[in-house]
Amino acid sequence: MKTPRRSSWGLKLAIYFMIAACGFVLGGFTFWGYQFLTYNDHINNQIAVKWGDGKYGKAFYGAEVYVQENGTGKLWVKARVSIGRGSGLLQYIHNCGLIGLVDTHEEAVEKYSDIVWSDQGLTIGTGKSAYFLARADLENHR
Repeated sequence: MKTPRRSSWGLKLAIYFMIAACGFVLGGFTFWGYQFLTYNDHINNQIAVKWGDGKYGKAFYGAEVYVQENGTGKLWVKARVSIGRGSGLLQYIHNCGLIGLVDTHEEAVEKYSDIVWSDQGLTIGTGKSAYFLARADLENHR
């Protein structure tokens, strides 16, 4: 007499679960490894950071100025403003984009390390190379 064949759905489900768990773990390691590597690189290229008050609270806006290599021997000077004190992936950012072009980190610090928050807006740098972002443009995120 033949024994009825048992369904192997439980075994298949366990295998699928193990494959998904391995993928999740590998994906997590990849994500956090990438975050660690880019964070260290980012810190080395930072020029200045300064928090400013806004209509939504004290120290609500954080201006950050940094440089980025562009492959031509020059450095791009870029800026962004963190909006609020979110964490990780929930952080709102206003990307100011490219605000200048310099030859060295020292020149970037000289030209763009001054950050001034005023009632009119945000000023980064001094003189002809200064960048200005109006407060009305910045506060339209809500």
